[in-house]
Amino acid sequence: MTKADEARSQVENPQTEDLGSSELEIVRAKNLATQFLNPTVWGQIVGLASTFITSGALPEHYKNKAQVAMAIQAGYEMGMKPIESLQSLYPVNGQWNIWGKAVPKRFRLHGYRISYKEESENSCTAVVTKIDDPSETYEETMTFELAEKSGYVSYTDRYSKEEVLKLGWKEGMNRKRKLRYNALSMIISTYLPDVLDGAQDIQEVFEDAMPQIIEEKKNKPQAQDGEVVTSDEPVASTEDLSNFIKSRKEADQKAEELKEKKSEKKSSKKTDKPTVDNVGKQRDNEDSEQVTSKE
Repeated sequence: MTKADEARSQVENPQTEDLGSSELEIVRAKNLATQFLNPTVWGQIVGLASTFITSGALPEHYKNKAQVAMAIQAGYEMGMKPIESLQSLYPVNGQWNIWGKAVPKRFRLHGYRISYKEESENSCTAVVTKIDDPSETYEETMTFELAEKSGYVSYTDRYSKEEVLKLGWKEGMNRKRKLRYNALSMIISTYLPDVLDGAQDIQEVFEDAMPQIIEEKKNKPQAQDGEVVTSDEPVASTEDLSNFIKSRKEADQKAEELKEKKSEKKSSKKTDKPTVDNVGKQRDNEDSEQVTSKE
């Protein structure tokens, strides 16, 4: 046993025969805390998160320092470096997905190798084999037809109301990657869920099963010369926009005129209303007229 191993053994298994019960509990609590979370590493993670979030060089889905720290910590538990964590993990509804490019490493870390066979434009068979025991082999096939039936490959455009093929499923390298990721996802979810550790699925597979909000935003019609695109309405022409502005100005003008008329009426009522002094003077005049008539 090396000196490093001896030192590690003393930390993990301290000599406790000379300790009292309370002191023993304290030692055990410290050991448990160290095993659960390394305070030094956590302090470094928080420091990195603070620097990273102010850099402006992170993927847009990281909004604050806490999210960055969570991603780095999740990656650390999965054996990733800080930058690797931020580039490989994607938060979805309080859970983590992993991007497909980081999946092969997950298999290697767990002692498996990946191979593909019978690949074509519309089909892919993934084979995962245990490196130390080649007899342990898992195999799944994904086809474009199966993905189409599952509703993965297209979405309904909100403007044209037509079915549009997603970019990731267009013929070529994009479809090839999608078929590979889907085949691997089936192997993971069916046979080897521990390969992803704290992650729930491959992001490129998971996003196809989600509502098509992201796709609609990506495919939203761009404004052309003389046109305006609103969030809920089709493209409006310049004439429509000018008519709308004109009608709003007319409505505002009418509202202002009505307001002025109401203000004038109120002021005239205040002027015509008899005051105490006016009533007193009117009564004095009436009395003087009566005296004069009697004389």
